[in-house]
Amino acid sequence: MLANGVIEPSNSPYNSPIVLAKKKGGQWRFCIDFRRLNELTVDTAQQIPRISDALKDLGEATVFSTLDLKSGYWQIPMAPEAGKYTAFTTPTGGAYQFRVMPFGLKGAPGTFQRMMAQEVLTGYLNKFCLVYLDDIVVYSRTWEEHLQHLGQVLERLSAHRLTCATDKIRLGERSIEYLGFIVNPEGNEAKPEYIRSVLDTPPPRTKKQLLAFLGTCNWLQEYVPRLATTLAPLTDLLREKRGLRWTGPAQRAFEEVKTALNHPLRLARPLKNEKYILQTDASSRGMGAVLFQQPEGEGRRIIAYASAKFSVTEEKYHCNEQECLAVVWAVKRFRPYLEDRPFILRTDSRTVTWLNRFKGTRDKLMRWALLLQEFQFTLEHCPGRHNELPDHLSRNPATIRIRRTLTTSVGYRKQGELIWGRPRKGTPWRLYVPTAIRPELLRRQYHDSAEAGHPGSDETHRALQRHFYWRGMQQDVRSHIRDCNLCGRVKKKASSHPAPISSHTPTEPWKHVALDLMGPYPTTAKQHRYILVITDLFSRWVETFPVRAADATTILGILEREIFPRDGDFHKPS
Repeated sequence: MLANGVIEPSNSPYNSPIVLAKKKGGQWRFCIDFRRLNELTVDTAQQIPRISDALKDLGEATVFSTLDLKSGYWQIPMAPEAGKYTAFTTPTGGAYQFRVMPFGLKGAPGTFQRMMAQEVLTGYLNKFCLVYLDDIVVYSRTWEEHLQHLGQVLERLSAHRLTCATDKIRLGERSIEYLGFIVNPEGNEAKPEYIRSVLDTPPPRTKKQLLAFLGTCNWLQEYVPRLATTLAPLTDLLREKRGLRWTGPAQRAFEEVKTALNHPLRLARPLKNEKYILQTDASSRGMGAVLFQQPEGEGRRIIAYASAKFSVTEEKYHCNEQECLAVVWAVKRFRPYLEDRPFILRTDSRTVTWLNRFKGTRDKLMRWALLLQEFQFTLEHCPGRHNELPDHLSRNPATIRIRRTLTTSVGYRKQGELIWGRPRKGTPWRLYVPTAIRPELLRRQYHDSAEAGHPGSDETHRALQRHFYWRGMQQDVRSHIRDCNLCGRVKKKASSHPAPISSHTPTEPWKHVALDLMGPYPTTAKQHRYILVITDLFSRWVETFPVRAADATTILGILEREIFPRDGDFHKPS
């Protein structure tokens, strides 16, 4: 390093310890532990590209080349006045400081990315090359174009005196490894070695091991549908303040995640002239979405999957609000692809149509409606009972285990990948629904949804048994309706006699007012602890008054002094 001009002798009063990091090829990288220095360093504003977005920019390319700069950070000179801060000492007592940008500095990645994007490869990025720090990929649709593109990139690197590591160069390949993924003309797929490492992971015994497993799974979240919902029993374990308590549902979720990852994970790259289709869905635990394109005469080209677990507050939303939340979340998640271009939005709930026409005062729904107005989309209704359920039955790992026990039983038969059942001979065969899916079927299609309209138990049971079958269906339906929060609040029993509600419509200002008290708050210097809110129901004008006590005498005094004098023919407060 000293002979190559990377470092120079130093008499700096600063000092950081040496750290050796092992490279992938078995060699050692010389680094310095700059944690104390990084605490005092100003953050750089340069953003590092997201790996998933960078891979999608490869488009319809069929020829690829990869270049890796040799010790890329060391090819950027250090400002002379800043070198003293990078000083370090060796075990023999020597003191040195860097003449080039060292590894380990907090601002090093942003500085390097800015140089490559704004100086070295400006004008080429996202056209025929990508750069992620010191990793460069050149991509083209034909071999002739690739030779031209590769020559332009190498010319820029030569002009800036940047050198590449010859042992890491790959030229004119049909399939390359880039940023931990396999890239080929068919699309992008996860490396088999990474998938194998996840499949070989034993059940975690500590929260630290669980976090490491969840982090690895989340790295592949775009390649696995409904990953967040599947991982929900595992993420729930992180809420416990004590140590990790491994449960049966956690073990089942652990196995289901491995089963989902065991399938080939490949995503297509976007086609420029094809319209995007965004399909969303929501369940009791979370929400999911898939972004794809479907050229004429071809099947679906899956661009990305996305999923998220509901928060504690979101789990309490009504199912219609959860469906709307799934749409809003998915649109924001894929905003870079959907913005400024028309797309198709498919969902199995018509509540989005209601949200798009929403006219009310609820802040949350109003924000969602205003956000969707920024996008140009065509809404397509996708009934879940006709589309998603057979697909869910055929790919749900929990369903597969149930089939093996039912196919040998009387009253069931297997046809393809589905199980059919009937209560007795002579009755038509109906699709069998496993236990895990029954609550979702009732909640999203036959009772809780806006289409169903919360029918009674008999009507719900009749609608279900036209298409599906399982033992104890009627009892499950009655139990579900009995626990339905909306039915319990709206559908009153015959014996109850609610008091009549008399409505009034104000026709003039300050004829009818509404009163509300807020507090108690910390006592002010004038001994005020509450806020009296008075609203004119005609104009919706609001006035507030600080008060010391929340009693009738105080409130009546404010009304007599501030409100009643405004109109001698005052009617009544509400």
